[in-house]
Amino acid sequence: IITEKLDGSNLGIGRIGDKLYIAQKNYVYPVELGVHGSSVVYKGLTEFFREYEKQLKELIYDGSIIFGEWLGMGKIKYLHLEEFKNRFYMFAKGRISLVDGKLELTNLVYDLDLLHYAFITQEIPNFISIIPLVDTVKSNITLEKLDEIYSNYCEEKGRKVEGFVIYDYQNKTIKKYVRYNREGKLVPHKEIGGK
Repeated sequence: IITEKLDGSNLGIGRIGDKLYIAQKNYVYPVELGVHGSSVVYKGLTEFFREYEKQLKELIYDGSIIFGEWLGMGKIKYLHLEEFKNRFYMFAKGRISLVDGKLELTNLVYDLDLLHYAFITQEIPNFISIIPLVDTVKSNITLEKLDEIYSNYCEEKGRKVEGFVIYDYQNKTIKKYVRYNREGKLVPHKEIGGK
């Protein structure tokens, strides 16, 4: 499964009982800490939770967590584009529990067709989107083929694309194919030494 690698920040939102948790880089904390002045919160995230915290508590299954990209802080800008109406784009779901005061993650699933099962209504709320699907292939893919898919996808979308995330169902591995570097310049993908 090849999905678009959005130029955002990795974020998890989970629920245990009546508490929502944020999983962000090296931090996991209850949402109320982030909403009330934490310095580690991504740009715009406080406003997002002020608006949707109640709905998320009602919609996410107890013991479930959703993972995605939070848009708004990368080199590539999306929010002015019609297809990017939301700031949170899901790519995985899992189960969480508190064990000895620590959050534990199990059953991580990257299947885009199953993401709606994290929600009680079995529907993804309209303020959350799914990461864009680029292509599905049935065998190992070469770098040359990825370059071709990348060129075609950029042309089809008519915009900058950071790269792809490739999930191999058979081997349960994730690889990244990245074309835009940290300076926002288009570069060839590197197998070794790249992201």
